[in-house]
Amino acid sequence: MKKFSIVSFTRGLFLENAYYKIFSAVLVSLLYVWVLGDSDSEIALLAPVRVATIEDAVLVNEPATQVQVTVRGRWNVLQRFGQKGEFSPVVLRPTKTEGTEMLRIEGSMFDLPSGLQITNIQPTFIRAELKPRASKRVPLRARTVGKPTEGHTLGEITLKPATVEISGPREEVLRTRFVTTDPIDVTDRKASFVEQLELRYDSPNIRDELAQPVQASVTIKTIEIERELENLELRAVNTSLVAAIEPATVKITVRGPRPLVQGLDSTKILASIDLSDIKTPGLYQKKATISNLPLGITLVDSFPTDFQVKVTSPAPQVTP
Repeated sequence: MKKFSIVSFTRGLFLENAYYKIFSAVLVSLLYVWVLGDSDSEIALLAPVRVATIEDAVLVNEPATQVQVTVRGRWNVLQRFGQKGEFSPVVLRPTKTEGTEMLRIEGSMFDLPSGLQITNIQPTFIRAELKPRASKRVPLRARTVGKPTEGHTLGEITLKPATVEISGPREEVLRTRFVTTDPIDVTDRKASFVEQLELRYDSPNIRDELAQPVQASVTIKTIEIERELENLELRAVNTSLVAAIEPATVKITVRGPRPLVQGLDSTKILASIDLSDIKTPGLYQKKATISNLPLGITLVDSFPTDFQVKVTSPAPQVTP
């Protein structure tokens, strides 16, 4: 009696009549693939849908943009289509211009390869809420946040364009009086600047057709103050004659940036009367000249405006 051997059994199982066994395995595999490819299967895919806009109506809700579609067909065709997973968007077209409309999605709306069919669609209906459309032109209004640096103030803001054509649901468009921009931050600004801005709408249903952002030109002004300086002593200049001025002092009013005006030293301001055209003694009426004002400070007023100048010859020099 032969002794049983696992090695011999395994060798016989795989090597005896090896060609017939390989042929049989290939034939079974091919038969399995053919039967599987010829059988029907199903696959669930997501398909895009879109609600078309109507010229005289506005869609005010956000309808679903995808539906789940169950596709049935031969396994091999279905497998190739599923790998692509591409549906052309289904466009749903409302028939109303106002109110709620349930738009039905049907399998015939989808473009499928031959041999495939749609067995189920979820959801079957897409809800569209529509309102009559209106449009009008409204002004733009800038919004600001923050404050300029100390000693400066916010001036004029010029928007370009200054108006915009808006469209949307009639009732919302009619109650819109203006459109605001994104906030302009002027915190610690001390010079004018230009900024690009987007528009802000209270309703997501309002639209505009601006091709580019709004340009805002923002003016930052220096705060100016006025200050009176009294008892500035008058001097006679450009003469060798002796001159007595009446009154002997002048009061001036100056204007300029607050820090400059507040720090102004009156002793450095020259108040003078020019006597370069006076050649002989006499009594003359003259006006004062104010000079040596710092750059940025301007003279607003001086008082009095006219002065009496008594001119005499200088005393003769005594020769020892």
